Amino acid sequence: MEYRFVKKTPFKVVGFLENTHTNERGVFIPNDNHFTKEQFRQSLEQLLNTRVDNLLHVAVNKTEQSVDSYIGIETTAICPPSLVKLKIPEQTWAVFEIGSLSPRIINKTWYDLFIYWFPVHGYELANNIEFFREMKERHKYELWIPVIKNKSY
Repeated sequence: MEYRFVKKTPFKVVGFLENTHTNERGVFIPNDNHFTKEQFRQSLEQLLNTRVDNLLHVAVNKTEQSVDSYIGIETTAICPPSLVKLKIPEQTWAVFEIGSLSPRIINKTWYDLFIYWFPVHGYELANNIEFFREMKERHKYELWIPVIKNKSY
């Protein structure tokens, strides 16, 4: 699996929030409905008066049955009353490029991470926010997972 590490200072996501169900494995699967995502993109562009090239699909307060799911953008803009703001603390993320946001691809990615990647690379999942970055221009998707160095390494 190709990956890179990114250490980000705290940042803000502005967008829409909904509580959704996780799948049968407790995995967060973002809404992959292109019509709905395009509506979100257009709404964000109008409300924030900016071009939206990247959408973030953010999972917060995840349990085995549900997750608070944000779809938004990273921005420094003031949050309009019709949107919600989420502050994401400083973290190191392992970033993995994935082929799509389909449940099959996302489930396989998480399986590979826990079976192959984590045991070999000496990291563990941190207690922080995970998100998908969808880059419109390149039709590219990335899974950003919070990691910390395993103390036994």
